[in-house]
Amino acid sequence: MKTLSAEIFFAFTFSIVIAPISHAQWVQTSGPQSQDINALVTVGTYIFAGTNPDGLYVSTDEGTSWTQITSGPTKMNVQSIAVSGSNLYVGTWGNGVYSSINFGKSWTHIDSGLTNTNIVALAANETNVFAATLNGVFSFTNNGTTWDRIDSGFAFNDMNGLTVSGANIYACQGPSVYLSTNNGSSWINLDSGYVLGLVQSLIVQGENLYAVSWGEGIYRSTDKGINWVQVDSGLTTLYVTCLLASGTDLFAATDGKGIFLSTNNGVNWTEVDSGFSTERRFYTLAMSGTDLFTGGYFNGIWMRPLSEMITSVQTPFKSLPTRFILFQNFPNPFNPSTNITFALPTKTHVTLTIFDVLGGEVSTLISEELQPGNYSRLWNAIDKPSGIYFYRLQTETTSETKKLLLLK
Repeated sequence: MKTLSAEIFFAFTFSIVIAPISHAQWVQTSGPQSQDINALVTVGTYIFAGTNPDGLYVSTDEGTSWTQITSGPTKMNVQSIAVSGSNLYVGTWGNGVYSSINFGKSWTHIDSGLTNTNIVALAANETNVFAATLNGVFSFTNNGTTWDRIDSGFAFNDMNGLTVSGANIYACQGPSVYLSTNNGSSWINLDSGYVLGLVQSLIVQGENLYAVSWGEGIYRSTDKGINWVQVDSGLTTLYVTCLLASGTDLFAATDGKGIFLSTNNGVNWTEVDSGFSTERRFYTLAMSGTDLFTGGYFNGIWMRPLSEMITSVQTPFKSLPTRFILFQNFPNPFNPSTNITFALPTKTHVTLTIFDVLGGEVSTLISEELQPGNYSRLWNAIDKPSGIYFYRLQTETTSETKKLLLLK
């Protein structure tokens, strides 16, 4: 049984007017083969894949090519991935949590305070990361050094999953769902007489809260977990592993029956799994650009355009960032090219400039007005000498500079 990967910032969403269609099919990518794909997470044009037993992979071109990350959580069972601000967090089974501020080039092992290193799920907001383990729930601040236990009031210690939506944190344990509105200082047991079986993951879609119950299907609450209704008409299996929300639409991955789509908040479901040539046991879902990605039990990473599953897909837009962020370039060090990714919360004029160590301007990558969203620009330094360089992103109200290293 697998759990839903943590909710992240800057995931792509889509404005869609939909009607299911049945043609076309899924295509397997060149991503990792012959291993479990437990988690997929997108950040801008990057996609990170958590695997078992080979650790973490990354694609910097929206799934076309993949590279194994050879430091940090390498040769491990990566169960979950979360992003908080400019920090990437990776949860492993038996080896705790790793964090990176430069898209996986270097890592910090952050286990201090954890009483169990089997990480079931990670979730994050702008200031905190939350870890569900086999021995409770823990919280870690972006600038902290140790985990704090925050599961007072839970019936048991072993957790199944959790998700974050604004100020609300939802955690699941056995058949129960818990809610905290104060970063885990206190929790409300949302058990109100319903029976959901084993709740293994949760997601929030607007005013709807969904619970995935192993062998019992999908439940929806419209009042923050007080009351629930079952929403799985059309599913040919009740063994659902995870959900992914896109606007008012839902995708469901299952253990044995492939991928399903609901265009009406889970009331009805339609199979959208044509083309799979392997066993249809999937554990995770993610979106990048106009494509949907999935992976699971020893069957690699698959992708399919949204336009093949739904009609009248309008131009996609990225979930709007809540603040200005300039990410560390990736890879770093690099030779000869590297990607620079940033987030804009508002429409503004943007200048992205490269400088040498003496402050001389080397290249201007952007000088234009941009809409709010997430962006990535490639700097090809094939004609530049090795050394330290700096890149500066300047808007009408903000300026930030970071260092990058070219090694030839």
